[in-house]
Amino acid sequence: MKELLIGSCFLDDSPLQREWLDLQLRFIRATTKEFDHVIVASHEVTGGAFADDSLVIHPLEKFTDLGGSRAHQQSLNILADFFERKKEEYKYFLFLDCDAFPIRKNWLSILTGKMPHHEVAAIVRPENLEQRLHASVLFAKPEALKNIQFPATEIGYNFAGEMEKDINVSYYQARRNLVLSLLRSNKLEYHPVGCGVYFDMFYHHSNGSGCKYNEELSQKYWDHAVEPIEDLHNFREMLMDDPNMFVKKLAGWSPEEYAIV
Repeated sequence: MKELLIGSCFLDDSPLQREWLDLQLRFIRATTKEFDHVIVASHEVTGGAFADDSLVIHPLEKFTDLGGSRAHQQSLNILADFFERKKEEYKYFLFLDCDAFPIRKNWLSILTGKMPHHEVAAIVRPENLEQRLHASVLFAKPEALKNIQFPATEIGYNFAGEMEKDINVSYYQARRNLVLSLLRSNKLEYHPVGCGVYFDMFYHHSNGSGCKYNEELSQKYWDHAVEPIEDLHNFREMLMDDPNMFVKKLAGWSPEEYAIV
C-alpha cells in the first residue's frame, strides 16, 4: 500500500495556474517523502502536459459554463469520487486548493500522530467569520472517503451572526468529534484573512485563481482595522519572488522545520 495520494483543484493550465502548480509541487516534494499527485482541471487544458509527474483528470462534461464556486464544487466531488475508488491503494488522502501546500518537513507523521480517533483534518477559518470545514486543505483517512461529498448548503450562523452557506463537508460538519480542526497559526500577519498558515503546517493564500479578493463579509468586518483591498496580488508576488523567506517569516514559530524549495 502506498503512503499518500494528493489531489489538487485547478482552473486550467494558464500561466498563473501553472505558477501555482509549480510552487505547490516544489513544497510537496520538499516536505513529503512518498506521494502520488492528481489534478482536476475545471476548464480547458490546452498546453500539453500540465504536470509531468501528475495525473490530470479531465471531466467527462465540460463545465466552462460554471463559474467560481460551482466549478470548484464539481472539481472537489470528482476528486472525492476518484479517491474513493483508490482507497485500497493508499493509507492517506489530501485535498488541496491550487494555492495551498504543506510547508513543514515531516508534516505527515506529525499530523497523523495528532489524529488518534479523528477521520479527517481540515482548515477552519474563524478569521473569515466561518464555522465550516474548509476544503482548501482537507486530509482524510480511507474510512472517511465514503462520507465525503461537497454540497453547498447552509451550515448555521457565522461569527457575524449571518447565515453561512457555502461548499462544505456536510457529514463531518455534523460530526466534529471526528475532525481535527487546523487553526490559523501565523506568527506574522500581512492580512487578517489572506496569507494564512494553519497548524504551523499548511499555507493557504486565498483567492489564488487570480480573481479579485471576494470575501465581502469579512472585508466589512475588518474595515475599521485594515483598508479593504481589491485583491491579494501583491502578496502573491511577494510569495512567488521569495517563497522560502515569505513562508519562514509568516509561519515563524519553527524556522528550522520549514521546507526550502
